Amino acid sequence: LADHTHNLTIPGRDGKIHIHRDSHGVAHIKGTTPRDCYFAQGICIAQDRLFQLHYQRSLAKGQGAALLGKGLLRRDKQNRTLGYHRAAIREWKEQTKEAKVILIAYSEGISYIINKQIENNTLPYEFHILGIKRIDNWHPIDSLAVIKMVADSFKWIQKLQHQKVLNKLGEKGLKAFFPNYPRGTTVITSDTGWTLDQNEHYYDHESDNMYNIGYQGAINGGSNCWVVSGKRTKTGKPLVCGDPHLGITMPGMWYMVTMECEEFKVAGPCNPCYPGPVFYGTANDNVAWTMTHAQGDRNDLYVEKVRQRPNQVPEVLFKDTWLKMEVLEETIEVAGVVVGIDGAIKTVNNKDIAPKMIEKSYVQHKIYISPHHGAIIEGDPEKDSLVMANKWNLADCPSHDMHALHLMHHAKTYNDLRAAIRALDSISGNYCFADGVEGNIGYQYSGLIPKRPCYLLPVAGWDGKYEWDGNVPKNELPIVHNPDSGVVFSANNRHSDHSFPHYLSFYGFRHRAERLNSYFKARSNKQDFTFQDMEDLQNDSISEYAKEFILLMN
Repeated sequence: LADHTHNLTIPGRDGKIHIHRDSHGVAHIKGTTPRDCYFAQGICIAQDRLFQLHYQRSLAKGQGAALLGKGLLRRDKQNRTLGYHRAAIREWKEQTKEAKVILIAYSEGISYIINKQIENNTLPYEFHILGIKRIDNWHPIDSLAVIKMVADSFKWIQKLQHQKVLNKLGEKGLKAFFPNYPRGTTVITSDTGWTLDQNEHYYDHESDNMYNIGYQGAINGGSNCWVVSGKRTKTGKPLVCGDPHLGITMPGMWYMVTMECEEFKVAGPCNPCYPGPVFYGTANDNVAWTMTHAQGDRNDLYVEKVRQRPNQVPEVLFKDTWLKMEVLEETIEVAGVVVGIDGAIKTVNNKDIAPKMIEKSYVQHKIYISPHHGAIIEGDPEKDSLVMANKWNLADCPSHDMHALHLMHHAKTYNDLRAAIRALDSISGNYCFADGVEGNIGYQYSGLIPKRPCYLLPVAGWDGKYEWDGNVPKNELPIVHNPDSGVVFSANNRHSDHSFPHYLSFYGFRHRAERLNSYFKARSNKQDFTFQDMEDLQNDSISEYAKEFILLMN
């Protein structure tokens, strides 16, 4: 276990680094430069969460079965097919100088602890149980791959859920789930026979508690955030509040840290596998931000017509032309299993039971990629006439989230922060923020969103009718600036109506946003909001969802 009982001073790349652990074990880092801060952040996270780091990168690379056995083989096949690691390799080459400094320093910090623990035979106990004595150093591509995996988060499979609803209830029944139906048209394809129950990744979707909130967002999942203008607070300064609602996990999804150097001071929760804070935090004592996920619709499922010819790569039809698929062949390692702990002989019913080692094995996995629509996630192109491809814009477009992080941490003004948030690509977020100097408050939608209508269901991939027109321009994403009400809030609700020129998401729950709206409307004349008021609101237990449900039941 990490030693939290002493302050730690270590040599950095540009000066000395000082790390203080408070009574909660939270690391407070002071360094000379940003590079030293991110290096120390990697050290602290590796001290506390090394197995979590290794586990998540193993999943992102499709190597979970090599770590924990055949139970993760299906997940490995899926993650390799979707290509998080392949995309991260391409993306690393596209990073800015500032982003590479951050990612390299962070990786060096994690690797510093990995090598120390290997040298001293002090890897965390999980590795001891698994008989693992060495692991690879951390690489910036590992962080980029996990960012891809977190951003994807099974959102594509929701459109198979929609197909299942359509098959049972018809188009009218499907639309009933979307009372404020987003801009665009529903496309009903011919019955392909593919529903959520038949997809091999159904179990993964249902059991993934770390990254999937799916349709639980109305009750169990989701987040809230709001900003109150200094014109309505007792201190005369804006109040920024955020509370993500995620299931309790062990270890936790977030990692708290503060970092301070000559260029910035930042505090907040990070995802352990990549530098931060980026979701929630404060920077330079001048700006503060928080966010909820906007659930931007970045995937479409395309039904492809396939042609097979002897000794030829399968082809897909696109606008009267048959195009060859890309084919990748990969080998997935499946770890052997030791029955028994630490190699010890166990006595059961007066009989000595020796541990049994099952040898590791290897599974061949073939990946097919449509030239226009991405990886094939359903059907076998070697024998089926129809297959399904998952088109995901983050698989094709390099993301620049770490450059955005650099801008966010260095932001000194409201406009600096807004520009930084717009630079985010992977994070589809509703960012609420304020500056403490001039007192501005605002909202900014973030993320790369494909430019096209809403396709709730799989669409035809062969006729070119449902292609994307690039991505929605960042400067055309929704914004709010110093509203007359003096309040900005988000609760995973949509922030645009039918008059907005771009389709962003079919997802959006209104009930928590309606509660926030009613709370602030009832206090429209209140000009002295305090920290205690914000805490009371975060602990508010009135459910508009429950009130509406009771009325329907009666």
